[in-house]
Amino acid sequence: MVFCKQKKQETPTSPVAIWLVEKKRNIKEWWVRQMVKLAGRLSISQQKIVLIVLCLFCCAYSSFLVIKGFTVVNHTKAIPIHSISRPDSRKPIIKCDGDESDEIARMKHLLFVMDSLKNTPSGKPQYDSIVRYRPGLLDTLKMLEEYYKTK
Repeated sequence: MVFCKQKKQETPTSPVAIWLVEKKRNIKEWWVRQMVKLAGRLSISQQKIVLIVLCLFCCAYSSFLVIKGFTVVNHTKAIPIHSISRPDSRKPIIKCDGDESDEIARMKHLLFVMDSLKNTPSGKPQYDSIVRYRPGLLDTLKMLEEYYKTK
């Protein structure tokens, strides 16, 4: 019983592509014949031992790669781990005065945070992403700030 339809393979039109496809198929068939011969010479218990040895080798190699990725070599980590940090505010969050509303203070704070993102090397990609996906956000904030100033 076939559970999925086989995809129709497009046949290449150039002679070089046809030659390469035939060579690839020949190499695959040769590999299968060699593996069948090898497996035919081994008994069931030997096949199980070979399978266990290969599984252990794969597990050991995978563990080696993971451990190597997190170890320190020459005072640098192969995979650096940077913690997520909140941007430091150079000035405190603007508190509301009697004449400013809470929304104006929040807009000013957002403009301050965006400005600090733009000026730091680690925040520059985040700033560019925000500007790319929300192109009118900063213009709208500045227009609202000017509107509240004139009001």
